[in-house]
Amino acid sequence: MNTFWIKIVVLAVVFLAIVIVVKRFSTSEDERFVRPEGTKQSRQADEDLPRTEAVLEKAVPEAVEEQSSDEQAEELNPRAEDLYQMALVESKIAKKPFMTYKRMVDYCRQIIQQYPDSSYAPKARELLRQMPQRYREQYNVTDEEIGL
Repeated sequence: MNTFWIKIVVLAVVFLAIVIVVKRFSTSEDERFVRPEGTKQSRQADEDLPRTEAVLEKAVPEAVEEQSSDEQAEELNPRAEDLYQMALVESKIAKKPFMTYKRMVDYCRQIIQQYPDSSYAPKARELLRQMPQRYREQYNVTDEEIGL
């Protein structure tokens, strides 16, 4: 009689394992990592992103004096652009509960230090300026880093 229940348990475990494996291989990569929508924090972060981008566009004038070919090459540096895009994403993530501004601060500091003459340095400073004061103190963001 004991072997009967052991067989049922083993069959149930095997069945669950098969279901999990089939589900894993039948689900696409994008479907597995969809973030839950509809929460108050996700809606707020989605609403704040266009305002943040608009403020950044106003802060950095697009009319720039003519530059030499070396300076133009610096402006087209894809690494600075990638770092800035990652900083934007991290600023959006940081507004959610239990998330921090640490990565955004790191990306902005990296832009300011490695690409100080690029158009992304003022944008990174503006992102740091928009961060709440308590986080600026927590991460020791200086006035020089935010452009004051």
